[in-house]
Amino acid sequence: MTSASVSTSSVHLGSWQAILNSISPELSKANLGITFLQPLLKSIGFDLINFVEKDFTFDGIYQDRSISIKPDYTCWQSGESLDKRSTPLLVVEAGDVKSNNIDRAIEEVKKSAIVSSATFGLATDGLEIQLWQRYGMICVPRTPRQTINITSITEIIECLKRNIFKPRRALTAMFWNNKGGVGKTTITGNIGAALSKNYNCKVLLISFDPQGDLNSMFGIPSIDLYQPNSVIYEALRLDQEVTFNLRQLIKKQKTETTISKGVFEQKKAFYLDIIPADHSLFKLELPSCLSEASLEKFLAKDCYFKYDYILIDAPSTWQGMAKMAAIATDVMIPIIDNSSLAIDALERLKNHYLTDKQFVINLPAETAPEIIGYIINSRCQIKSTLESSVEKIKQRLIELNMVKNYWILTNSADIERSYELGQPVVYSSPNSDAAKKFVEIARDIFV
Repeated sequence: MTSASVSTSSVHLGSWQAILNSISPELSKANLGITFLQPLLKSIGFDLINFVEKDFTFDGIYQDRSISIKPDYTCWQSGESLDKRSTPLLVVEAGDVKSNNIDRAIEEVKKSAIVSSATFGLATDGLEIQLWQRYGMICVPRTPRQTINITSITEIIECLKRNIFKPRRALTAMFWNNKGGVGKTTITGNIGAALSKNYNCKVLLISFDPQGDLNSMFGIPSIDLYQPNSVIYEALRLDQEVTFNLRQLIKKQKTETTISKGVFEQKKAFYLDIIPADHSLFKLELPSCLSEASLEKFLAKDCYFKYDYILIDAPSTWQGMAKMAAIATDVMIPIIDNSSLAIDALERLKNHYLTDKQFVINLPAETAPEIIGYIINSRCQIKSTLESSVEKIKQRLIELNMVKNYWILTNSADIERSYELGQPVVYSSPNSDAAKKFVEIARDIFV
């Protein structure tokens, strides 16, 4: 337990002025903790019995390596014991004020959150601050990188309180490429089905592509024939107050699996929520009253606290619907086939589409989705050809400085048949190699 004393009441603005004035390049990391971080943690809502400094070590796996980490501060919910066996709510990493660079603190806090299984990680160098939220082995920003000063400190504290004590439940993801025909709909639908059926997660799939292929994948009428009581365009409108019922947009998909318990077998039902594509999506291809943040605001209002994962199937054309989907997305997993065109599209994604200037839209995080890895959806059937193709793709990624985790899929007749059955292969052929691969990928990325 830290020995430094901090007032049990929230720090007033006048006190913050003195605290912020004391932060200088000469301030050591240890003194930054006492001078700034402890009053900050108190103002957020923690007290001395809920956080400790520098004496809690956690052992775990990070990027396939076993490591030990010791966060600068470890914070628990009120009433929880300061025990290594209990999961902390927040870990904090402080950077060096002199370097005026928060990047290292961010990398450290992401690592600390994953290894300790903390829900949140807070990184700061006393000059800037940013909150991250952990989902499995993924950390995503929940606030922008904010400059700390007397004007912003009150809002920073309130923003941290909102995010930490009423955390957003859902992680939002896109499987995407600017090149069409790479299998984004098949992958999106099957990963969503695997998360629901195999990992008991609450999942929302959004068919946000006028082609509406996700509809067919789940046996829902095509975009021209599907007539819901409420349509997506009306749900996203910003020009007037529109009353709509989220349940009228959603189709619930039920699947049953048999679970063996000794000599007995028991059927268990799993539900997957889908917002199918409807005819109103064609309006989104035209100039409209919608902003690029419309989907983000819709999800924030009705979906972020109801689901574990929200997966968006967006069209391959960036400007318009795909960009709107990306603005609502935490992480992106590009899909690459064997063609050089897919790699070229990936380069465009990194250098043009996922840039900061594309995401200045006054939203809570204001950050582009992070690429956390790739799915190589290979058309090769022969093992040696597949291996050669993957090596060529990896070499191109190295040349582009885009080395990430990757997962490999291959063609499967079971996948083709699953479309005819109106079910993802995870449902229609759960024991097939294709279904097992989707379950494995879902686990590796999200669980």
